[in-house]
Amino acid sequence: MDEAKNWHWKIGIIAAILFLSGCATMMPQIENITLKYKVPDIEPLKETSLNQEKGGILISIAPQHYTHVRKVRIEDVPSPGPLGGLIVTPGTRYFERRKIPYAIVEPDTLRFTVTIHNKLNHVFRGAGSVVSFNVDGKVMAVDEIGYRDFLNIIVPPQGQSQLKITGPLISSLPEKCVIGIFIYDVTTEVDAAGNPKKKSNYEWYFNFSTQLIEETEVIKAQAMQQTFY
Repeated sequence: MDEAKNWHWKIGIIAAILFLSGCATMMPQIENITLKYKVPDIEPLKETSLNQEKGGILISIAPQHYTHVRKVRIEDVPSPGPLGGLIVTPGTRYFERRKIPYAIVEPDTLRFTVTIHNKLNHVFRGAGSVVSFNVDGKVMAVDEIGYRDFLNIIVPPQGQSQLKITGPLISSLPEKCVIGIFIYDVTTEVDAAGNPKKKSNYEWYFNFSTQLIEETEVIKAQAMQQTFY
């Protein structure tokens, strides 16, 4: 009789342990994290006019609006298992799956919207022009693909077109600097046959800085187990 009681008592203890271990493996855990990211701030210098007209071509430029995007990455971290490893199940791997938030800034390059208003009586072509970026007076190497749309653009007489030009990576720039954007050899006057008669240069200068943003987010974690057969 005593042995039966002891057996029932043992069964109860085992059931309680299994119940607690099941709760332990599935109970979500919460941890705070501080997200840090830097958002660019680009303002034209006072002496810079965003709208510049030379000959029969008016070109306007405006910096891209930057924003941040929240994302989540999954990370699995080994854990001892139920009740701190007191219960060991052969063929089972215990781990903690964490959902870790982070933020990125988009776009990740200098980017400007360019508007071209062709006041000529002939088609305007961007071919033959040169686009250049400099930072604090130093020319920055950029891929031509970032301004290829300007080189390929064709604007009809009295027409208007808009495109984007892309410069260096934001991460390659100092915390604070002066950015120069130049468009050289733009055809601003043509002869009766439509051949280039005059070419002009356009230039804009901007103060560049970054603003550090800090936000509190939550890391969600959950104990997991994987059984191998």
